[in-house]
Amino acid sequence: MLRGAVAAKVIVGWYWYGFGALIRYVVHAGASNTVTHDRDAIVAYCGMLRDAGVEPLYREPGLAT
Repeated sequence: MLRGAVAAKVIVGWYWYGFGALIRYVVHAGASNTVTHDRDAIVAYCGMLRDAGVEPLYREPGLAT
């Protein structure tokens, strides 16, 4: 869903860091500040994107990037 948000120009970019339960997602929404979300918050954020009409993008299986 975050890839779709970038393609739709809703957000500028995002990335994740950490492992397991410690994974955090960093989202940059353009003019606003960069915000770090935990798993529960990013699931809610992606739900908001879906409700706003953003279409998810998927990468090809097996790609490392």
